[in-house]
Amino acid sequence: MGTSFDNLKTFFESKGFCREALSLLKKGVEIGIVLDDGTACALGYTSGKVAFESRPANNPDVVFTLKSDAVQYICQSQAEDIGDFSILVLRQIKNGLVSLKVTGGFFSIATNGYLSIIKLGGKKMWDFLAEHGLSNIFKVTSMIKELIKKKV
Repeated sequence: MGTSFDNLKTFFESKGFCREALSLLKKGVEIGIVLDDGTACALGYTSGKVAFESRPANNPDVVFTLKSDAVQYICQSQAEDIGDFSILVLRQIKNGLVSLKVTGGFFSIATNGYLSIIKLGGKKMWDFLAEHGLSNIFKVTSMIKELIKKKV
C-alpha cells in the first residue's frame, strides 16, 4: 500500500457512492480530513467529480481525524454504498480510530447537504443508528446540535 493520503485519494475518487454522496453537498462545501501524520486534507465535489486534496479544507463544517489503522480499514473495505460506508466510519468512531469534530453551526449542517447524505445512507444506516439510540432524524439533529454546542 502507498501512503494514507494516496490510498484515501484512490478510494474516494474511484467509488461511485462517494461521488453520489458528495454531489449532495452545496457547491464549494468541503469536508476536513486530518491524517495521523498531521496532513490536513480537503474532500469535496467539484466539476462533476470527487476531489481529495492535500491541503486544509476551506471553512469545513466537519473535520474527521483518521488514525492510520482506520485509513487501512476504510481503503480495504468492501463497502458498496453510502450506507455500508457510513456504518464503517461510525464503527471506527466508536472504536476510537476516527474522531469527528463539528466546526460549523446547525444552519450550515442543515443547509449544506449533510442531512441529505445521512438520508442517502438508507435503512442500513438508520438501523445502525437506531441500535445506538438515534432512531429518527430528530434524535440525529439533536445529537448534531449537542456536538456543535460542545465543539467535540
